[in-house]
Amino acid sequence: MITVESKESRRIVGRLESGTHLVDGLLSIAKKHNIQTGNVQAIGYLTSAQLVTYDAKTSCHGDVEEVGVSHVISLTGNLSALEDETTLHLQALLLETDGKSPGLRAGRLRNGVVLELEFVMDTVDDFALIRSSDQGDLYPWLQIVPSSALMESKDTARTEYFPGRMANRSRYNMPEFELKADDRLNHPRLGLCTVMSLPDDNHATIRLESGRVVDIHLGLFDLEPVAGSEKGKQVYNVRMRKRS
Repeated sequence: MITVESKESRRIVGRLESGTHLVDGLLSIAKKHNIQTGNVQAIGYLTSAQLVTYDAKTSCHGDVEEVGVSHVISLTGNLSALEDETTLHLQALLLETDGKSPGLRAGRLRNGVVLELEFVMDTVDDFALIRSSDQGDLYPWLQIVPSSALMESKDTARTEYFPGRMANRSRYNMPEFELKADDRLNHPRLGLCTVMSLPDDNHATIRLESGRVVDIHLGLFDLEPVAGSEKGKQVYNVRMRKRS
């Protein structure tokens, strides 16, 4: 299970020009407005839509079906991150109005060419959802990462940081160290943090400089001790591990 409550959002409303490739057009809007995570809804008309359906036996999607001129009865989706790039997951119900067998078509929408399309994009601005790239083409959400806006916030509410599936073997040739309360971590994403507690061997509770409290999974990284640290309060550089 992965859940988080968002308290910061915007709403972007617009239309895409005829001839625009749907995915490119929506991703360009997301980039323009600096949207990392959010929801999309749209209505209109498409042509050359590419649909795939999920095969439960193989746990992946089947072959692409191209749909001709179609009325978009329902188009919903979300924006999140996959390997440091924003990705768009769309599901559609289309009424094909031309072709050899007009009728309803449904599935995951890979792309399409816009004839006319109006959209609403609701953002999630206080965290980013990160997808896994190692579980077939479903790419489930496995991480929640605080956004820069969240890290600058003075709100001290607790959030959770999910690392996803990580490699067991470090890419660095360094020994392991015993982390203790009051040690400090120089984290590449979260900045300088103070260890508050270690509830078990796999997790640590840390406080960011903003005051926000975050839970992290220790299998996410390796620790490199910084020479000359204050006695009893070791500082470690955090080295992120590669995904398996």
